[in-house]
Amino acid sequence: MQRWTLRRAHHAWIEALLLAGIIMMAAFLRFWQLTNTPPGYHFDEAFEGLEAWRLLQDPSYRPIFFTGNFGVEPLFIYLTAIAFKLLGAGPVVQRGVAALIGSLTVPAVWLLAVELRRWQPRLPASLPLWSAAVQAGLFWAISASRIGYEPGLVPLLLCPLLWALLAALRTGRTAAWLLAGALTGLGPYTYPAGRLYPVVVAAVLLIAWLWPRLPRSADEQSTAALSGRHLLLLALTALLVFAPLGWQWLSNPDLLLLRSRQIAVVAEGAGNASPLQTIVQHAVATAGMFSLAGDVDPRNNLPGRPVFDAFLAPFFYLGLALTLWRWRQRSAAWLLAVLVIMLAPTILSDARPIFAGWRALPIVSLLTGLGLSGLGLGRARLAGGRTIVARAGLLGAPGHRGLPGRVHRPGRPRLLWPLGHIARPLLRLR
Repeated sequence: MQRWTLRRAHHAWIEALLLAGIIMMAAFLRFWQLTNTPPGYHFDEAFEGLEAWRLLQDPSYRPIFFTGNFGVEPLFIYLTAIAFKLLGAGPVVQRGVAALIGSLTVPAVWLLAVELRRWQPRLPASLPLWSAAVQAGLFWAISASRIGYEPGLVPLLLCPLLWALLAALRTGRTAAWLLAGALTGLGPYTYPAGRLYPVVVAAVLLIAWLWPRLPRSADEQSTAALSGRHLLLLALTALLVFAPLGWQWLSNPDLLLLRSRQIAVVAEGAGNASPLQTIVQHAVATAGMFSLAGDVDPRNNLPGRPVFDAFLAPFFYLGLALTLWRWRQRSAAWLLAVLVIMLAPTILSDARPIFAGWRALPIVSLLTGLGLSGLGLGRARLAGGRTIVARAGLLGAPGHRGLPGRVHRPGRPRLLWPLGHIARPLLRLR
């Protein structure tokens, strides 16, 4: 028993070291050459930077919602103001806030994957690390983290929201319900997509209640008793956090839909197409962004580059296929439901797929991590600490511009740093 305990602790240390390396890799890819990549200073960045600067210059200026630029949620601007106060005002500091948000999303994805494994122990043990590695090195995620404005807050807070909600359902702990409620109420302060958090919470709760009535995996974690007190606690906490912004919108109803009216295509369609035709076209474009054609705006992407290249795309589709196959398991149903919810506004608006699809980043990383670990490619033989990851070329290209692929010395662990083809587009921007 003691030997098993020591061995388990040894494995936990190895995973912690690997996670730390992945986080450092994520930070490097997001902060590297932040002064000139991407080039220029977009008008959205300029607006929010000036608003953050005004917060420091005018103590009486403390809006709950910024009405300029078609309406902007406050959280990122206030975080930028804090950074300006500590480090000085400037575009690089503002982009540094976004880069930090993107870097923190990596351990957040890992944490969510760990909680999913508590629900479904049959998920691969390497799923959390693979998911974090994908989130860290995916060009889509890197690009989103190098622009100094607020969309990156949505995937960052989505992970602890789902983690807290699933932990609350599993354990019934009051603290988890309070945290889930607070994060739900905080969502609308991030970006318009943050208003989907209550829909995500409702979907997760519905699946938690309905799925036990369906045939499911016998080894899936059972749900703690779901009481009305828990739901009331969740709702009241969310409403309390949301109240200041909610009162602002109630007093000025036009602010609530100010930006939505600019991009919605459901009512009128796009161009000469009917609303139904537009929805179908956008659904096809959203599906195609993963491996066929992506955003052409150089601010958000290498023009036309899809989310995944020909190497990683099969692992994403494999993870998606495995999740669809296991839809009767709540862990799989939750992933599918959140993916659909977070991608739905992309289909219903004129926003470019990759740009608008950032909100679904954590789920995409989890599905890709599931594909990578599902084939056994990410399984680590930790016996004796001799092997940690023993396959080269899974995510990286050996020797690419000095970045290591497979590093092995006799008697030492083999380490795989996934810095190759997923970071290659960023290196080309030099």
